[in-house]
Amino acid sequence: DASDMSPLFFWIYGYSSLDMNYKKVTDTDQWFTIVFNITETRASGYEFHRYYNIDKKKGRIVKLKDIFKENSDYISVISNEIKRQMKEQMKNGEIVYFTEDNGISDGFKQISENENFYFNDDGNLVIAFDEYEVGPGYIGSPQFIIPESVIETILDVGWFKIVN
Repeated sequence: DASDMSPLFFWIYGYSSLDMNYKKVTDTDQWFTIVFNITETRASGYEFHRYYNIDKKKGRIVKLKDIFKENSDYISVISNEIKRQMKEQMKNGEIVYFTEDNGISDGFKQISENENFYFNDDGNLVIAFDEYEVGPGYIGSPQFIIPESVIETILDVGWFKIVN
């Protein structure tokens, strides 16, 4: 009877897996981003990603809060843009996000202080969520491009077009 089996049984006898790979996202004179893609599988799979952004000139890992002016309300600004994009994407009914607007009380309210992020090839900020974090599993790991016009007044000096 499988209900009598401990989680340790499944680890010992191979009924689970953990797959990890990495990909270089950006590599310029100033900026390096690498993403680790991890999939954990037991009865079903769970996919998550960890982005590491490195300022090569300063020799340090950069967190989301580091690219914005001190005391700026970047969390609300970015969160509101993501909510706007979610609403737009949900209009046709093909995709669903966990939001308060669609009756899910524990839905997406705001990003965390150091949410996963990277800059895409166009130099735009991209916020990356894990699978199941803001929506059902069928949408995978959603990402939201934050237009420069939304954050340009709160970006700290020197972060415009970092990857170009």
